[in-house]
Amino acid sequence: MSVHVKAPERIGQSDRSWRLATILSNLINPFIFPPLLFGLLAWHWGLPGSVAWPVLGLVFMHFTLLPLLYLVYLLHRNRIESLDVRRRLARTVPFMVGIASYSVVLMVLVFWQPTGWQPMAWLIGVYIVNTAVTILINLSWKISVHLMGLSGALGAFVFFLHHPLPGYAHRLAWDSIYWGLFVLVPLLMWARVTVRAHTWAQTLGGAAYGFGATYGLLSWGWECYAG
Repeated sequence: MSVHVKAPERIGQSDRSWRLATILSNLINPFIFPPLLFGLLAWHWGLPGSVAWPVLGLVFMHFTLLPLLYLVYLLHRNRIESLDVRRRLARTVPFMVGIASYSVVLMVLVFWQPTGWQPMAWLIGVYIVNTAVTILINLSWKISVHLMGLSGALGAFVFFLHHPLPGYAHRLAWDSIYWGLFVLVPLLMWARVTVRAHTWAQTLGGAAYGFGATYGLLSWGWECYAG
């Protein structure tokens, strides 16, 4: 007679809840939010296609594709155990690669200066600052990057809903979007705890920092932009 023993990290978790939590963790990941956020902002402000599509291409390339490919490379070289990078100190170099990749988009916008480049450039600066602070936090505490990505996007949505840019279209109904993201926050917290990637405190810290820092830095940038 054979006895099936669950892996230690799955003790106390049903197969169904584990599978659901894994699906949510994979779908609601930090790589999906930058293209979504910049795409919605481009639509919201009514930016011309000659600006919106190149910016979206740059954001997808440098915020999603290249950082993800770097993690795949590390996984292939057995330097990380999964794309989640669960070992805290193994996250430092991927974070630094992310900062370098984001900076490329920022420099392109600064030199190109297309329509709507100032708020987009400031938002990229927020990503850079938040990632740099995450490196420092990560030296002693494993904050949830999944929750930072989701709550950071939520903070940006809420900010631009209440701070319309003069001279832009503002044709997107934001309310349904940010309420939907609000609902996703506790679901993602549950998922990350269920798959044993984080504790509740780490997910709560990621959610609080992602929203608060993003909204606060955008508020500071708004004063410079509006002034």
